[in-house]
Amino acid sequence: MLAFHYDTIDSTNDEAKRLLDQGKITEDAFIVAREQTAGRGRLGHRWVSPLDAGIYLTVIQPGPREVLPETTMLTLAAGVACVKAIERETGLSTQLKPINDLVIDKSKLGGILTESLIQQGKMLAVLTGIGINVHPATRQVESGALPPTCLADHLSKQQMQQLDLNALVARLVTEIITWNSRVYTGQIDIVKQSWQAHSIASVSIFDHN
Repeated sequence: MLAFHYDTIDSTNDEAKRLLDQGKITEDAFIVAREQTAGRGRLGHRWVSPLDAGIYLTVIQPGPREVLPETTMLTLAAGVACVKAIERETGLSTQLKPINDLVIDKSKLGGILTESLIQQGKMLAVLTGIGINVHPATRQVESGALPPTCLADHLSKQQMQQLDLNALVARLVTEIITWNSRVYTGQIDIVKQSWQAHSIASVSIFDHN
């Protein structure tokens, strides 16, 4: 799998789009950066990405795909992937807040930004952007949003020293590709059930369907 590593980048999702346009990504790949200067969340919100304070990752899955799954469902799949990867590598149980927040103890650990690149009715690529707070830092809190937290707030000093961030990134990439594939192959019920099992919402977000 192709891997692109940066010290500083504006946005890993935006760099993914540039690399796709340049023909440098033609297979599954990921981008990871130590810092983002223009990190983004959903609805245009800023994602503060201080140097070496978090994981800033985008997983790229090029198409084309004839079937166009909803971006929302891919976001849910990514949420499940993140919960499983974090628990596997750190032992921490993470919950999901509709629709794209990773939560521990009512505080926001991270977020997901899924983008689909579509042209002439075909999905050319799916970008799954992941931001996870690892170390304490000054972070922006949007009005009404959960307060931020980080892995270091919930792991002991020894556990943090033993934490292999490269292994966590690798696990995130693997789980995202695995769970996205379930969306592509129509296993929507499995994705919904798994997401709901980790959701902090007391009422299913799928009840209206």
